[in-house]
Amino acid sequence: MEFQATLGQIVTAVIGAGLQLRYLEEYPEPFWRPGDLSAAAWRGRLPNAFALVASRPG
Repeated sequence: MEFQATLGQIVTAVIGAGLQLRYLEEYPEPFWRPGDLSAAAWRGRLPNAFALVASRPG
């Protein structure tokens, strides 16, 4: 089973856990690319990956 969460859901979960969001950046490059897929996501037109840094307050 595979589950995909939106970036908004992930950020909301981080904040809901009481963490402070320190850094968030999206990248057009995917971490992997399957076979012959030619979707817009693989041509760098959609965010494919992100970096998120959070910390505990205090």
